[in-house]
Amino acid sequence: MLNRKYNIAVMIGRFQPVHHAHLQVIKEALKIANHVIVVVGSYNSSPNVRNPWTATDRTEMILAATADFVPRVSCISARDYLYNNNTWLHELQNRIDKEVRLHVDKNGNDRIALIGCKKDDSSFYLSFFPQWDFVPHDLIPNMDATDIRDDYFTVAPVRKMTDYVGWSDHVVEDTKKRKPIRHWKDSVPGPVADWLEKYKDTPAYARMVLEFAYIRDYKNRWQHSPFKPTFVTADAVVVRSGHILVVKRGRTPGKGLLALPGGFIGDESIKDAAIRELIEETEIDVSRDILNKSIVDSKVFDHPLRSARGRTITHAFCFNLGDGPLPLVKGSDDAEEAMWMSLREIGINETQFFEDHLHIINHFASKF
Repeated sequence: MLNRKYNIAVMIGRFQPVHHAHLQVIKEALKIANHVIVVVGSYNSSPNVRNPWTATDRTEMILAATADFVPRVSCISARDYLYNNNTWLHELQNRIDKEVRLHVDKNGNDRIALIGCKKDDSSFYLSFFPQWDFVPHDLIPNMDATDIRDDYFTVAPVRKMTDYVGWSDHVVEDTKKRKPIRHWKDSVPGPVADWLEKYKDTPAYARMVLEFAYIRDYKNRWQHSPFKPTFVTADAVVVRSGHILVVKRGRTPGKGLLALPGGFIGDESIKDAAIRELIEETEIDVSRDILNKSIVDSKVFDHPLRSARGRTITHAFCFNLGDGPLPLVKGSDDAEEAMWMSLREIGINETQFFEDHLHIINHFASKF
C-alpha cells in the first residue's frame, strides 16, 4: 500500500446525478487517502425534482463510475433531518465511524480527511466535522446538477398524461425549455450516462418528466412578479390510538404520494384553514368543535427547500383525539384516498411521504 497522507477521505453529497465534478473529487481523494467513503444523502426520501433518484440508484451510479478503483471506494447513505441538524450529524457520525472501522490502516494511520467544495449555503455541513482535516476542492466551472436534471427530464412539449401509466389529470405543454450550458450526456461519466439511458425506460422516469413539467409551469406563472412569491399553507397531524390520519395525493406534484391533510389558506385564520382542509380532504367523522378543542400543539415548518414549487411555509397543527375506535374517513376534494396508518406503517412507508410531511409527523411524536 502506498504511503498516503490519510487513511480515509470522506465525501458527502446528494449526487443527483453523479457528474464529472463528483468523479473528479473522488479521484483527487484517492490520491491523498487509502480509501474513500462516499456518503449519499437524502436516503429514503420520496422522489421529487430535486431528488429524483433513490440512494440505491445513486450508489449504483457512483460504483459504475468508479469501477476502476474498487475496492478503494465504498458508499454509505444518510437520511435528511431538515429541522434537526444534531440528529442528522449524530446518525451520520455513527454511520461513518462504522464504515471507517472496516478500513483501519494496520500501520496505525487513522487520519481522516473531509474533501469537498464550499460552493454555497448548501455546503453548510462541511463545518460540522472539525475533528477531521478539511481538504477543499474546486468544482468544474458551470457544472451544475440542477441544469443536468432539467435537461435530462425535459421533454417539450410533454405529451398527454394518459401517455404515462397512472397520470391522467391534465396536460402540460412545456415550450419554455431552458437551453442548458451543455447536454446532460456531456456532463456525466460514460457509465452514468449508460445508467441514465436505461432509466429512461422506467415508469419512474415518465412520472418525473411530468413532475418537472408541472413545477416549471408552476414557477413560470410567477416569473413576472415584482417580488419572489411566498406561499402559506396549513397541515393537520391527527392522532388517534397510535394512528395518524394521512391522505394519498390525487394531483401533481407528488401524485400518489402520502401526505398530511392540508393546503393553501384562504380568507381565514391559519388554524381554521387547517381544520377546513382536514374536513374537506378526509370527511372525518368528527365535529369541527371537537377538532378545535383537540389541538395540542402547532409549529411553523419553513425550510427553504421543503417544497419544489418554491418558498412555501406551512403551519402544522397536531390534533390528539385520544384513544378509541378510529373515526370514519374518506378521500375527498384533491385527496385520492384517506386512511389511518399505524406508527409502524408510517415508518415502513417513509419513502412514500410528500415533501417534508414525514419530518412534520416526527416532530409531533411526543404528542402522540
